[in-house]
Amino acid sequence: MKTVEKTKSVSLVAYIIVALVTVIVAAATVFALLKIAAIKQLNFSGKMQYSYMDEIVEIQYEEADNTIIPFDPNSTEKRFVPTAKTTVNSKGLENHAFRLDVNCVLQNPDLPTGCEITSLATVLNFYGYDVSKTTLADKYLKKGKGAGTDFRKVFFGDPRSSGGFGCYAQPIVDAAEKYLTEQNSDYKVYNYSGKEFEELLKEVENGVPVIIWGTIDMERPYYTYEWIIDGEKVSWIAPEHCFVLIGYDFNRNVAIVCDPLKGVVEYNLITVKKRYNALFSQCVVIK
Repeated sequence: MKTVEKTKSVSLVAYIIVALVTVIVAAATVFALLKIAAIKQLNFSGKMQYSYMDEIVEIQYEEADNTIIPFDPNSTEKRFVPTAKTTVNSKGLENHAFRLDVNCVLQNPDLPTGCEITSLATVLNFYGYDVSKTTLADKYLKKGKGAGTDFRKVFFGDPRSSGGFGCYAQPIVDAAEKYLTEQNSDYKVYNYSGKEFEELLKEVENGVPVIIWGTIDMERPYYTYEWIIDGEKVSWIAPEHCFVLIGYDFNRNVAIVCDPLKGVVEYNLITVKKRYNALFSQCVVIK
């Protein structure tokens, strides 16, 4: 009798285990299908990683001429961008402290990766143009997808997507010029990339907010993905960010910026210069 009861007990346990395994497999299958659907919606070709429900998902692809070299965002060994010791001097400035009255446009939730075009919206609003960040992003910003995309010429991805990368100065210049031309504006747009940081402070003192590139929270920049475009290797620097320089205070050693992720904030003046230099001293001026 005991043997029979023991056999029944073992059979019941085995049945429960089989049922649980079946449920787990089914759930995993559904989750995998959801991830595949999300990947298809990205419409990227190439190899990159992005976050999906806090999990790192890797999309793999190959192209003959343009290949993205793999990058592990979880790696503790980062290739940091070299930065030299520097100082910021106030030579040529009439004021040791100055700030423009600029209302900061925030990029979220509409443009999670659209700091660049949001910064442009901040500047255009400052000059009195009633244009939204989303209108600029949808109608005026050139975009591209795939491993052959040159983020120096177009926005890589979509600023409305958390999987977007971003762009450098020229696409913002192009977007601003297109918009201002439609408005029959007398304002001119300048790609001032390469200018010394102190020259930007002088522009601000003269009443001109400056769109500049740096990093999120002024974190130390590092190289991530690499593209081969027309025989040239280009690297994406993270965590790339764009904001508007609107003031400075040498007495407190701070730069005042309109940060699309936070609002009007202050960062260490020397650190802002270092991050600006690390992102190839990119900036845009409208005046």
